[in-house]
Amino acid sequence: YAKQSGYLYEVIERKNVKLFNMDDKVPEDIKKEILESPDYFEFESSLAGFLDENPTASLLELHDAARDIAYELRLPSYEVQDYFFGWAYNLMEKGYNGYRHLGGVLSKGEKHEVKIYWNPSEALDIKPIT
Repeated sequence: YAKQSGYLYEVIERKNVKLFNMDDKVPEDIKKEILESPDYFEFESSLAGFLDENPTASLLELHDAARDIAYELRLPSYEVQDYFFGWAYNLMEKGYNGYRHLGGVLSKGEKHEVKIYWNPSEALDIKPIT
């Protein structure tokens, strides 16, 4: 018999936290940046091709396509993360604090809301439950 110990916390999202819904279309300025990027890099050309073929793609679909393209081109993951950070930074400048999307879709599991906070200490309060 092992004695269990641990801590419980209540996580409370602060008011006025603004999360971008990744299930929504790629924002026009992000799309424009990709479509107008120089075509001498195969990764950017492939992203632009994806957007040309999928003009109503969601930001989540763009992230998935970027991962697939990077894998096919054998790009290191940190290079793709630089793009993801750039897209997130674009949204940060518009006042967003993170992403949200519907989870469980690809895994065909139970549907649930996923929230990703870029700076959790600015968006969440955490208090111990006694």
